[in-house]
Amino acid sequence: MTVLDVVWAVLGIALGVLLVYVGVQIGSRRTWRNGGTVVVNAPAETVFACLTEPDQLKQWIGGLEASEPLTAEGLCVGARSREVVVERGRRYELESEVTALEEPFALTVVLRHAGFTSTAAYRLTPHDGETVVELVQHTAYHHWWARVFAPMVTRAAQRKIEGDLRRLATVAEAGA
Repeated sequence: MTVLDVVWAVLGIALGVLLVYVGVQIGSRRTWRNGGTVVVNAPAETVFACLTEPDQLKQWIGGLEASEPLTAEGLCVGARSREVVVERGRRYELESEVTALEEPFALTVVLRHAGFTSTAAYRLTPHDGETVVELVQHTAYHHWWARVFAPMVTRAAQRKIEGDLRRLATVAEAGA
């Protein structure tokens, strides 16, 4: 074995240790944050209807094919529904549950899937005849391997959220 072979072996081991360390650090992070803000030229009541009525949800949430109520009591804390989303040719079924509600100013929904759980908190603030909509979403990935890919998935989710919020403004303004 030459000195060069030893150097390559040491560099290979060091690189392997570094990759494992980085993977563990990324994989150990439990939640990832997304969000955005949009100003809508419509009253809070109109915007809130866009956030809660199944037919309107399909108009602004990209890829949403269906939103089917699973509970009969209507919009209230504890109300659940099944959401069917198609993204990049893949079909996802999620269960959503309303966990906080202050109509027409706040809504928090938990979305559950086999691979992740997301909490989406919407805050609507009327201001000079418009409504400021703020969304903060926290996502927890259930598997370590999913957490390794979470930085890439989170960036893609951020782009989707920004597009969805722009469409929300368009739909709400058309309905105002």
